[in-house]
Amino acid sequence: MQMHDVAMGIAKNLHFHMAGTLHQMIAAHHPSTLGDRLRLLLQITSGLKFLHRHSVVHGDIKSSNVLMTALDWQRGNAKISDFG
Repeated sequence: MQMHDVAMGIAKNLHFHMAGTLHQMIAAHHPSTLGDRLRLLLQITSGLKFLHRHSVVHGDIKSSNVLMTALDWQRGNAKISDFG
């Protein structure tokens, strides 16, 4: 499987509305708990593990490249974006 195919497959699965980035959430919202931060960290590392299993290296992981399904620490889920 080619890197482009994996990235396009991921992009097609981002059909739901994104509320903003992790960077925006950190800057604009109330402090999070350790549990909230660990939950999002687990989601991000799980996404990276998936990419690496398919020989995709992101190369620019930062909070502005992580999209959030909700700008809320308890309800938001992290999705890696900006594949170049």
